[in-house]
Amino acid sequence: MRVTGLLVLLCLNGAEVLSAADMTKVDTLAVIPFETIGDFQNPELFSHGLPDGIACDLALAPNLVVIERMKLSQILSELQLSQTGLVREEDMGRVGQLLGARILIVGTVQTAESFLRIHSRGVDTRTGIVLFSVKHDGRFEQTRHVFDFQDAVSRKILSAMGVSIISEGGEKLQGPPSGSFEAYLKYVNGIRAMDKGDIPDGMEALQKAADLDPRFQRAINIRQRADQMFRELDTEVEKMKKK
Repeated sequence: MRVTGLLVLLCLNGAEVLSAADMTKVDTLAVIPFETIGDFQNPELFSHGLPDGIACDLALAPNLVVIERMKLSQILSELQLSQTGLVREEDMGRVGQLLGARILIVGTVQTAESFLRIHSRGVDTRTGIVLFSVKHDGRFEQTRHVFDFQDAVSRKILSAMGVSIISEGGEKLQGPPSGSFEAYLKYVNGIRAMDKGDIPDGMEALQKAADLDPRFQRAINIRQRADQMFRELDTEVEKMKKK
């Protein structure tokens, strides 16, 4: 299975997915954790939940290939970059090479009282050149509003990149991946733990998310993908022991 198909599978949440069979120009990208600045009640919603949702939105574009979540967690964990949520400029080329991504989408989220500003940039990992930059400001009064900000930033990034996911049914982005916000929080904590290399806590949080919402397909898919990756790793380790 190609990476683009796998990511759409991991992100699938009932949205219409367009075929990528007719792609002529393809950009491969990764959306890494955002930096949070200010006093957040749930900073993980913006450091990890927001970019994860944006990645799933961008994966719907037929000419974008987005690096799958577990591969991103693996690289961030190995390079110990997820503690701050930042990739330094001097590390972008290396991270891009390890991920196989031409573009890294980075971002900062600032808050002051009930006001929120999101600034996201797309950086060419080969040259370090900023390819595009988008901003979105707004009032943030309820934690569930994170999905509104996700939708707005995703649309601005798609517009800045000159790509579209418009189909006969109109433009559809992912939106809330679960009907249970408690389940979504568990999911976000799970992927954050995975990024830090805390696999047991990450797997446990993803399982709790699935338990709270048995229809939370993204949490279920990533939990299954993690299981698969670790089974494959165990198999490789056993093969090496027998040599």
